[in-house]
Amino acid sequence: MEAIREFRWVENGKIEIKMPPSMEKRGVEVLILPLDEEWADDLSHLEEAIEEGIRSGITPKTHEEIFKELTWKYA
Repeated sequence: MEAIREFRWVENGKIEIKMPPSMEKRGVEVLILPLDEEWADDLSHLEEAIEEGIRSGITPKTHEEIFKELTWKYA
């Protein structure tokens, strides 16, 4: 089973999720749970992903740029 887990903010009563090509033209089950606001404020869990991205050498982005993108995606 393939699954997607993303954290999004509701804007104007809607959320937007981009689906991967493997799920194109397939039925999906949508389960929406409220985000624990306390957890959303603690972004320390992203530090390892940021360091991995910096070490990868595949991006010229700075630590701050990567952190901002990860924060937007997961917080």
